[in-house]
Amino acid sequence: AYTVEHAVAWCDEIREWPEMRCMSERASWRLFCHDPGVPMAKWGRPDPKHTSDEDFADIMRPYIQAPSQFTEATYDVVLIDGRYRTACAWSVLPYLKETSVVLWHDYGHDHWNAQPPDGEVFQFDRTARDPKTHGPQSRMYSKAAARIFDRVEHVDALAVFRVKPSVLQQMRWEL
Repeated sequence: AYTVEHAVAWCDEIREWPEMRCMSERASWRLFCHDPGVPMAKWGRPDPKHTSDEDFADIMRPYIQAPSQFTEATYDVVLIDGRYRTACAWSVLPYLKETSVVLWHDYGHDHWNAQPPDGEVFQFDRTARDPKTHGPQSRMYSKAAARIFDRVEHVDALAVFRVKPSVLQQMRWEL
């Protein structure tokens, strides 16, 4: 099992959970804890007094690309929950297999319903903004997910996906 986090205090907390200590002692759990090195505000967002969104995106690159830290891994189940979820979804693709399941937290009904049925072309109005947008980088989860995942199920704020077979095939082509 692998966990990727960007909040140092949260990393410290989960390291102390008995089940995590046990898995760590048995070498069956690894934690990649990225310290952004900037003060954080609510919900793991950067404090705007200390860094811009653009600078924070650069700072978070190791967090987004963390699956490459575990190069021997292929993932059966991935939970995407945290910052830069769309980028994280793309980053984990090389480590998925046909049977992998991707769980995406806080994937609301509006995102789920915005996705076209499987097999249909996804049309997106680039001028439209998600009503939950917080600034210039909108949370267009439905756009990202429709390009790389097939929908399986949606329960409350959790979406369940499998990677599209065509995406897996394209990733396996050799240059």
